[in-house]
Amino acid sequence: MTQQTSTTPGQTPPPPASRGRWAVAVVATVALTEAAVAMFVGAVDRWATPSEIGLDLLRGGAVAAAAALAALAAVRVRGIARPARAGSAAAALTVVAIGVWPFATFATFIGWRTAVANVQRASCDAGDRDACRVLAVRKARRGHTDEAHDLFHAGCVLGDPFCCTTLAIQTPDATDAEREQWLRVGCDGGLPNACVHLARRLRDGDPTTADSLLDRACQAGDPSACDERALSAPRR
Repeated sequence: MTQQTSTTPGQTPPPPASRGRWAVAVVATVALTEAAVAMFVGAVDRWATPSEIGLDLLRGGAVAAAAALAALAAVRVRGIARPARAGSAAAALTVVAIGVWPFATFATFIGWRTAVANVQRASCDAGDRDACRVLAVRKARRGHTDEAHDLFHAGCVLGDPFCCTTLAIQTPDATDAEREQWLRVGCDGGLPNACVHLARRLRDGDPTTADSLLDRACQAGDPSACDERALSAPRR
């Protein structure tokens, strides 16, 4: 027995093959949008902080874009709509791409940021003090103070001046010896702010060394060091 399909008068239901081609076109459009976002994020990564993650995004995005374009070309050759409706079909796929864009951007950015953090953490654990510093600053900005402190400490152990200076300033339970040790690393590493803080700690016990540190910081361009050095001049 042949099953009868009811239709609304005046309307012709699209054939199954046409619906299948529409499905392929929509999926390909979504894939193409995600690929474009991936390549954009990869390009930004390569420009800002060249890494293998950015290169992987560029490569993967290019492959996905090529596959999506091939799929769109295939369904266009077969025809997803009559010529009279080609404009409306393109408009519909454009709406799909615009709708997918923000979600694809958000998901790709989160994935990229997580991957970068994982790589930096592995690099820090392997002895890369720059990776420790960058990840520590990022954690601190997001309010993850405990993680940031651990990363600053790891970077300081590896000899990073900024990490050591940050530890000296932001560790409330550090001993005087620890603070001075960390500030010396920062000052010797070329951070005027570390020299100023160290000079303040040594002012009462060793004013000569304190003045020398202020001179160094002043010559490096720290205005507060110059002001403090000018105030300390009459003492000598």
